[in-house]
Amino acid sequence: MSLETTEQTCSLWARFNDTLVRAYEADSSDVSYEMLMALITAQAGADMPERLYLAFEQFVVSAACLAKLQGGIELNTQGDWVRWGLAVGQITEIAQEVEIDRLRQFRECPQIYYWPRYEDVCVPYLSCLYDYSRQLSAFKEVCEAIWGESAIIYRKLMAQQPANIHPAQAALGSMMLIWAAKESPEIAGGLAQQIEAAISNSALPKSIRGRYCLCLTSNAGFLSSKSPVQWATLLLSDFADVVSLLDRVQAMVTTLRTDEYGREDAEAILAQMAVVREECSHGLTAVEAARNAAQKVQYVTPYFVRTTGMVAADLVVRGLQTWYRQGSDAEPLDPARLLISIPFGESGTTLLSGTEKREMQRDSHPPLERLSRKMMEFLGTYTTVTGSDNSMLPVPERLGFVREHMDGLLEALLDAYCPQGIEVPGDPICQLILPAEGNPIQATQIAAWGKTWPIASSLTTPRPDRKPKSVLIWQGGVYSGPMELDLVEAAFKAAGAEVTKVAPETSSSAEFLKEYENGNYDVLWVSSHGEFNHYMPHHVELRLAQDSSRVMLDDVWNRAPNSEERRLLVLNVCDGGRFVEPSLLPRIGLAAGLSCSTQATISHLWPVRLLPSAAFGACLAYQLAQGSPYFEAYCAAVEALRKSAWQIGADLEAVYGAGFQLIASLKASNDDFSGIETWGSAAFYQ
Repeated sequence: MSLETTEQTCSLWARFNDTLVRAYEADSSDVSYEMLMALITAQAGADMPERLYLAFEQFVVSAACLAKLQGGIELNTQGDWVRWGLAVGQITEIAQEVEIDRLRQFRECPQIYYWPRYEDVCVPYLSCLYDYSRQLSAFKEVCEAIWGESAIIYRKLMAQQPANIHPAQAALGSMMLIWAAKESPEIAGGLAQQIEAAISNSALPKSIRGRYCLCLTSNAGFLSSKSPVQWATLLLSDFADVVSLLDRVQAMVTTLRTDEYGREDAEAILAQMAVVREECSHGLTAVEAARNAAQKVQYVTPYFVRTTGMVAADLVVRGLQTWYRQGSDAEPLDPARLLISIPFGESGTTLLSGTEKREMQRDSHPPLERLSRKMMEFLGTYTTVTGSDNSMLPVPERLGFVREHMDGLLEALLDAYCPQGIEVPGDPICQLILPAEGNPIQATQIAAWGKTWPIASSLTTPRPDRKPKSVLIWQGGVYSGPMELDLVEAAFKAAGAEVTKVAPETSSSAEFLKEYENGNYDVLWVSSHGEFNHYMPHHVELRLAQDSSRVMLDDVWNRAPNSEERRLLVLNVCDGGRFVEPSLLPRIGLAAGLSCSTQATISHLWPVRLLPSAAFGACLAYQLAQGSPYFEAYCAAVEALRKSAWQIGADLEAVYGAGFQLIASLKASNDDFSGIETWGSAAFYQ
């Protein structure tokens, strides 16, 4: 294939250049999005080859945005630009049709393929595609379908003179191989051999060879002639000077021994982790630093798996504290009293508490896949699972719309988190699930074992509970608020507490922040709306009134008052207890992020119905007013909701008396709250 450079071709290339520059230099993503929409619309009325030129410009806009945002882009935004680059038709729907044959069509069109910047736009697009697909186990069919075209581009790039090969061009091979090792290893053998050979090619820049060596320290190394441990050892001995601190800690984790030398290795890793997190957190807010830690935890996850296997709970806790920069030297979390659960390990389920470990050997993939499917359908979300056929997953018609009942959900939860045949070791007083998931784990444990434990999201030892002598009630405009808060107020006043109540029409963000920092309140109770963006979880917000008054997670992070005893923050709001990050520590969410040694938090893991959430609040307030410790009150309130609405109403009437609207509404309802979809929504963090 050849191309005679005509005036028409030069004009076309100038057009491609203009599209690339305008998309890359656009002041905002909205400008690039409008360019994309215009190009897609124009294709509908165009004939070939103009339609193909427009499709390529669409691809160019997507690639330019990915190149500009790479490294500082939200993962879900990255996924949007990836799918838009090959999209067919309008791009406003959740499910998007893409044309996987376009790369071949581009290659077979000389006017496109010989454009001097063709590879410049293919590299960022394909690198982001394989990176996104690896992280979220998405677009597998697309990646497999264009693997051949991607390999052609990569081989062409690597055929250049070594001195001319740009690191980003070489990195495309790493992205492809790491994805394939996880999702489709049968197609990756040739690429693995090519990358392995490049490591010993002294003509290549050392930095590129070091990146390739790092690539093989992952599961991609199993496709080569050496093990990942051997590649990690080589990286630390020969290439440590050309890779980042984060890359070095990843290699160190890969070589972590689990024998008598394991603690020595772990101490060195912890020291390196501290340096890495200091570097990565520089210039970031506390919330941004926590997100950065969550997004990069994949590099060190094997450390936590191996130290758990070593029955070294102290090393697990110190690793979490170091990586997430959470916890307190003054109030350290006692690892001997922490229950560490790994429900979906390579060889099954592991529970560790102190020096006692319980393991159940099984293939953990089926229960993981089953649970993921059930939770996805229940929550109205779209979730893929590595190693599963995700091609026929249903796309929710209403994203985030929760079902009132989901057949088989409880059974899937029990099999995942409390499988028969394994006992809880030791005598724990708090817990962490690795990796963290926003599932009703505490409710599942109550259903299976009759007991559960607080989630230790702050990695600190909580201070003693304060007695509820002073209570602030914030009514945020939710319809069921007055019904709930009449009972909450009555419960605390009957116990002699001083109650301050803020009405929605007098509330404001500034006033809420002022009261949030007020150390005089023992209980801060909010009944309002919570809004959680599943694609940008750090944008979770607490609505304070019917108008636009709200606070964001950043506004209240680390602003709980310091006192000798801890207070209780009750967020009886939708999604206030939810967190969605690829993480080992639940932190990026309202309740999870606001817990600390001086504040326990209770909220809901998903959008809740008005009557059940109000009933939960009334049950919780009664238990607290009676003097129950915070966590015992939480457990009792959860158990009290496992009944019919009528029975809950009768139970509340027995302790509160008649004459309350909520009690009358419950007794008049035919609803049954005993499904875990209703009674299991609340979570307790400390």
